[in-house]
This record gives sequence, structure tokens and C-alpha cells, in this order.
Amino acid sequence: MTHARRFAAPRSRSARRAFTLVEMIVATLLLVIGVVAALTAFAGATAATGMAERLHTAALLGQQKLTEIELQPDSLASGDQSGDFSEQNPGYRWRQSVEPTDYPNLFKVTVTVQWGQANTPHERALTTYLRNDANAASSTSQTDPTGQAQNGAGTGGANANGAGNGGG
Repeated sequence: MTHARRFAAPRSRSARRAFTLVEMIVATLLLVIGVVAALTAFAGATAATGMAERLHTAALLGQQKLTEIELQPDSLASGDQSGDFSEQNPGYRWRQSVEPTDYPNLFKVTVTVQWGQANTPHERALTTYLRNDANAASSTSQTDPTGQAQNGAGTGGANANGAGNGGG
């Protein structure tokens, strides 16, 4: 029996060694899978950060363009315009669309900023409503607080009955 135990012991040790080798292979595979997943997550985070930066830049450029339009409301007229941003922001283009609304002297202004390849551009659109009071001031017929129609700004014109304005 002692002789049988001697033969049994080495088999059991070699079986343990084989099991340990299988454990090492499984552990290595799990480590490789974890490292690949971590690298994929880092690559995805880097791509998302780059896209967020481009979206942020586009939003800032669009807001800058809207501010330029707001500072010159007298130049508002229906239609489309387009252009690109200066050399400081290469690859970014803008398109402006001004549409009249149902309300007099109120315009819907949309500025769209595009970037990326021409065949698959990315874009960010900003929309606001602006008044153009210059058109209201140049109107030919207005009503004064008393309800009478006046020509121009109300000086030297005729009232509704055709009588001259007495100036006083």
C-alpha cells in the first residue's frame, strides 16, 4: 500500500499543477479583457471630449454671430446669408436665416454653425426673435395718442379732416 500511495501522490501534485496553469490562463484572459475594455473606454471618453469641445466652440461662435446681429437690428431683412469664421476658427462656417413672423417688425433669426467634412457636416443651430424698430419708425401712417392718423413723425402734416396741424 505504501507503494501505491507513492504513485498516487505525484499524480495528485501534477493534477494540482495543471489546475494552477488553467487558473493562470483564465486570470490572464480576464486581465487582457479588462485592459482592452479600459482602453476602449479611454478612447470613447477622448472622442466624446473632442466632440463636446467642437459643440461648445460652435455654440460660442453662433452666439457671437447672434450678438453681432442684435447690435445692428436696423439691418434685419428677410433672407439667407452665409460665410465662414476668421482664421482663428478654421473649419467652422455659418449660415444665417431671417424670416418674418406674423407680428410686424418681429423676425425669426436662425444662425447655424457647421463644421467637419463637407459631405457629412456637423451643425449647431441657434434661434432667436428680434425686433426691427427701424421699419416701424419709417412707417408712413401712424396713430397719435388721441387716435388721429398722422403722416411721418407727426409734424407739419394734415389730420384726418385735412386741416393743417396748428403746431400747438
